[in-house]
Amino acid sequence: MKNAINYNYLVRAGNPILWLKDHVGFNVWSYEKELLLDNALRLRVIRKSRQIGITTTISLEALWKAFVTRNRLILIVSPSGRQSNKPMTIIQSIVDGNEELAGHVVKKNSSELKLDNGSVILALPNNPDRLRNYSANDIYLDEAAHFLNDEPVLGAIRPMLAATHGTFTIISTPFGKRGLFWDQYNVAVGLKGIDEGVKAYEFYPSWISPLIKKSEIEAQLKNGELTDA
Repeated sequence: MKNAINYNYLVRAGNPILWLKDHVGFNVWSYEKELLLDNALRLRVIRKSRQIGITTTISLEALWKAFVTRNRLILIVSPSGRQSNKPMTIIQSIVDGNEELAGHVVKKNSSELKLDNGSVILALPNNPDRLRNYSANDIYLDEAAHFLNDEPVLGAIRPMLAATHGTFTIISTPFGKRGLFWDQYNVAVGLKGIDEGVKAYEFYPSWISPLIKKSEIEAQLKNGELTDA
């Protein structure tokens, strides 16, 4: 019986959806499930609508990766210092509200969560000088289309990914056909059916989220309150 219990634990720990349900009480929607099950892909590029919860999804995925593997370094990079606080706030609020998870934390501040298994999550602004100091296993760029210095950022990221054979996830609402996000999105689209380690996602329209009503978005679009959904 003991072996059966251990096996069941390993199965659930290895599945982010089961682990998050067990430890966080997070029940995923269909598009979040797709993204979470693709957590080991080398490159994921997500073109999405606003307010559908993808920042929360990647924050939870990072939390799962940190807890179930040792000595893992995870970077979540956002366009500004203020925006980089959001994923860390999500992560730390979950940990603080869970006695079991909180017991494994050895260090935390506004940009860092370190666990007793040696894994670390860092949430940083898109400053290439700060990024060069790390060798990350997983890198998430949130709202990457809004990065102002995307070429230096990409230049800092590529060597660390080559060294760790890590995962690279790029997320954004569209912001013109230019820059790092648009280039990497087209790379991912072009490799569909060619490279199984690369995938592009289209999470549209915003009412794919059960929390958003189609009628309300359509009214806002009609009134000019939104430019896309």
